[in-house]
Amino acid sequence: MGPLVVAMPRTNYQGAFSANEGESSCSQLISGDSEDQLIGWQMASRLTQRVGHPVFVSCSLAADTAGMEGLVAGLDRNSLCHRTAALAEREVGRLLGEQS
Repeated sequence: MGPLVVAMPRTNYQGAFSANEGESSCSQLISGDSEDQLIGWQMASRLTQRVGHPVFVSCSLAADTAGMEGLVAGLDRNSLCHRTAALAEREVGRLLGEQS
């Protein structure tokens, strides 16, 4: 298990907490690789905005993609990591949307 992040949707208090009303608060529960941590924060924040519920995200994509650069032509390790995260986020968002 990689870093664990929790994101909470913002309540709609007028003028409270953030100038950006869509910004959700995130907390790191378990630390890990800085790249995985950043990806987890971004995924959790966007998913909680999308579904309106608290979201927990754990990912270890940076470690899992090590050595896979040769398998996907034209993508370096960083690009592969972010592309994998985007596909996972889209699928999780779809599944959560079906349950709502």
